[in-house]
Amino acid sequence: MALILELLPLGSLQLYIKKHEHDDIEWMDRHQLMIDICEGMAYLHSPVNPDGTEKARLFHQDLKSGNVLLEMVDGRRRGKIADFGLSCKLSNLPN
Repeated sequence: MALILELLPLGSLQLYIKKHEHDDIEWMDRHQLMIDICEGMAYLHSPVNPDGTEKARLFHQDLKSGNVLLEMVDGRRRGKIADFGLSCKLSNLPN
């Protein structure tokens, strides 16, 4: 058995904010990070994949800055939701 993880060298949003001054993050990057987090959560809660096939709906239950990992894509900071240790399947909620 193996666990394969994606390397996101900028670390978590929490650590990035602690290491850099608040003004260091441009508003375009802040806005993109907000969009990335909202899109990630919408995907987790959605009963369908982008291609229209059904999928399990998940409830993350631990969304915080320490669980948003950062990467650079085309010169912009992008966020990805991580740490699904407390997640649960949303089988009791209606679509």
